[in-house]
Amino acid sequence: MTCLSDVFENERCCGCGSCVNSCPVKAISFGKDAFGFVIPIIDEKKCKSCGLCVRNCPYNTNNFEKKDSETFKPIAFAGVNKDLDVVAGSSSGGIFYSLAKAVLEDGGVVFGACMDDHFVVRHVAIDSIKNLYLIQRSKYIQSFMGNVYSQVKETLLKNKRVLFSGTPCQAAGLKSFLHFKDYENLLIVEVVCHGTPNQDLFDDYRSYLESCFGKLKSYTFRYKEKKENGMKWFSSFETSQKRFIFNWPEDSYNYYYMQSLTYRESCYECKFAKKERNADLTLCDYWRWEGLHKEDFSKKDSVSGIVVNTIKGKRAIKEISSNLKLVESSFEYLSSHNSCLIEPCGKKTDRIYILNKWKNEGYAALDAEFKRKYKKQILKYRLMRYIPDAIFSFLYRLKNGR
Repeated sequence: MTCLSDVFENERCCGCGSCVNSCPVKAISFGKDAFGFVIPIIDEKKCKSCGLCVRNCPYNTNNFEKKDSETFKPIAFAGVNKDLDVVAGSSSGGIFYSLAKAVLEDGGVVFGACMDDHFVVRHVAIDSIKNLYLIQRSKYIQSFMGNVYSQVKETLLKNKRVLFSGTPCQAAGLKSFLHFKDYENLLIVEVVCHGTPNQDLFDDYRSYLESCFGKLKSYTFRYKEKKENGMKWFSSFETSQKRFIFNWPEDSYNYYYMQSLTYRESCYECKFAKKERNADLTLCDYWRWEGLHKEDFSKKDSVSGIVVNTIKGKRAIKEISSNLKLVESSFEYLSSHNSCLIEPCGKKTDRIYILNKWKNEGYAALDAEFKRKYKKQILKYRLMRYIPDAIFSFLYRLKNGR
């Protein structure tokens, strides 16, 4: 029995890599389970049974510092960057960009998820504003962590400012790796996460797209277009010939992601999807912001939800407040339209069927079944892209009794 056996047996491993980064004898490496999700592999010959991997596993620790939480209650904000170019290059309201820019301008380092030239999502270190675009925008793939926690610690010990961004479990992994030591020069920013598909699934999906349309030059999970009735989100990919833009219900990968059908097992019982947070700041989309902030923002604004969890997070927001259109909001209202702020997504019964279909028959078979099963839905959303904004707004108001 290995040190981490309880985590594996209960399928609680979130793939954060804290154990890999923690092992003093390098006895733990990254591997994959049957469905391609990243897990740690232990070399029993090297292992000294010191237990450090267990102590630093975020699922085996309390994870939530009480020092701040006893005196500081989370504060919710609605916000958007005043720079329209920044907003256009961001998945939501461009809050992360300003936070990262402030750290970089002070000679610091920012760690975040990048999709590289081979379409692999991994955490990297950024030390210049010109490269900040690499870690902007959402990526619906679990990021490979490598030795990033060790890099963060090394940078902190050089007394440089550090911003670490990631999912809630990655934020928890870093806190556990650092033994919950409060580094004044560390700011942890998490993005609200529904769950994470793995790189293998995306790679097969990409290969399938290339077999149909040619070699991909780029892929964007959250592609923005300005419309008369507000900002609209699409997904897109680009070949040497053209750019393809589509609504997520038209596409098998994005549809199964949005329906919570392709996440790793631990996502469905995520202990980090709750009001108490490891990060100093939590960022998310602010869905239905009009219900509370109709007078505060334009309908064309791409509004972010911001939850300030610590005094350090409050200072960080104050530092960039002049760059933002910022309004204090209600956590209860924000979380009512973004439930992963307070609870994990529900597990769907079709999950194992979808994953087995992909592994046993290949992505082409999975996509063919999707197109047969949801052909009316696909047609509907394709047609919607060609409906003029004014008519679309009228139909939306009519449907919702407005």
